[in-house]
Amino acid sequence: MTSEHHIRVAKRARYYTLGIPAEANDIWIVCHGYGQLAGRFIQHFDVIAANHRLVVAPEALHRFYLDAPPAPASQRRVGATWMTREDRETDIADYVDYLDTLISEILSHAPSARLHVLGFSQGSATILRWAVRATRVPDRLIIWAGEVPTDVDWNMGARKLAQTRIDVVHGSRDELTSQAVLERNLHTLSEVGLSYELHHFDGRHELDPDTLLRLANL
Repeated sequence: MTSEHHIRVAKRARYYTLGIPAEANDIWIVCHGYGQLAGRFIQHFDVIAANHRLVVAPEALHRFYLDAPPAPASQRRVGATWMTREDRETDIADYVDYLDTLISEILSHAPSARLHVLGFSQGSATILRWAVRATRVPDRLIIWAGEVPTDVDWNMGARKLAQTRIDVVHGSRDELTSQAVLERNLHTLSEVGLSYELHHFDGRHELDPDTLLRLANL
């Protein structure tokens, strides 16, 4: 008879930073989307770089080749994902623990800093699942071109995030996050009693530098 089991193992996780931790009073944790890598993703945040701001881009724990054979491995692009449908609850628990550990480490160098957490695309559900269980409640959540998950305890989440500022960002020509998905996101947030501010920009499924700069200055 076949049985499924799990065992905890130590794993090294990669993340990138933009800024100097000791000088930061404004910390941005930015979580990439499906198939992206943190080292490239963080480059989008050069536009908000400042002496008082530290940007931290954690990379999802599961890397894979984006291109199929027969291309040689040396020529195949690599991306990462936060989870798939396979063993999803274990992967969610792992990335929640990972983000909690990383954020605690970053904040140990700047304990009074404001904590902004941005999720792009798949990263949106990632940060929301983390935030509901987080040790340190974020001051702000930015949901950008992603989905609000319904598979979390929103009774607890609504209480925990009651004082958190929530910004929802949507591109007018987003080919992956449709208007229907946006409306479902807003309905979920409203239904659980969380307020939000909606931001539109004229663009596709992407990070818009002007919108990023505007959000950073709010």
